[in-house]
This record gives sequence, C-alpha cells and structure tokens, in this order.
Amino acid sequence: PTSSAVDVVGYSMGGLVARVWAADLGGASVARRIVTVGTPNHGTQAAALASLAGACPTACQQMQPDSELLRRLDTGEPTPDGPAWITMWSADDETIRPPESTELEGASNVQLQRACPGLVVDHSGLVRDPEPLAVLTRAVGSEPWTTPDGCLSR
Repeated sequence: PTSSAVDVVGYSMGGLVARVWAADLGGASVARRIVTVGTPNHGTQAAALASLAGACPTACQQMQPDSELLRRLDTGEPTPDGPAWITMWSADDETIRPPESTELEGASNVQLQRACPGLVVDHSGLVRDPEPLAVLTRAVGSEPWTTPDGCLSR
C-alpha cells in the first residue's frame, strides 16, 4: 500500500493500538491519516480506579495514566512523521477522564463542543452520534483535512 491509500481509525483503546502500529511496526510510513477517537492517549482515571478495585486486566493497566505503554509512546515524538494525526474527543466522555487526555501534541485535536457548542456526546456516542461520524467522514475523506469550525451534521 502507498501512504496515500491507508487511513487508520482507532476508537478508545484501539487508538493506542494505532499509535503502537505507527511507532513500532512501521505504520507511520504507510498511513495517510491516523485518527484516534475517544482514546486515552495520556491515560484515564477510570483505569486507575479499576486497578485500585482489583478489576483491571493488562489492557486496562495500559490505559492508566503514566503506564509503561503510555510513557513509551510519549517518549520522543507522540505523533511520528508521515501521516496526518487527528484526535477527536468529547467533553462529555465519562470513560476517558479527564477527556482532554485524548489530545496529542502534533495532532489536529478536535473537541466536538468547540466546533458544535451545546452538543452532548458520551464515550459510546463517539461512534454512533451523527456529529462525530460527520467529523470522522471528513477525516478519512479525499479532501485535504481541515478542522471543523462549526457543526457538520446539522
């Protein structure tokens, strides 16, 4: 595949998988765009609380703030050169706490409520609500990426 042909979208923990693929497995050299949606790029307090309760398997532990995986991904360049990096998140995300943990230095960071004030979207809504789906459609579309400056689905 050529870099102009591959877009990768990772939702929640899947965004961390996309980052590992890009950083460690050569993905940055073949991807055109990498989009993380509601991804705990800097961890989530929900995983830390689950760990305290003794209910946090390995994948959950990797989503804890300051986990070994997250420290490694943030060492050097959190958004390796090659693809355009886009993060999308909602201030209403109850799973990624704080929701700003989704943002990555070097990425186009899209908080849905900045573009579409009054929008209410929880974590699961990031993959089913019309507005984030419209942003995602733009992110993987054929046109050059531009950060939305208004609601796209209304």
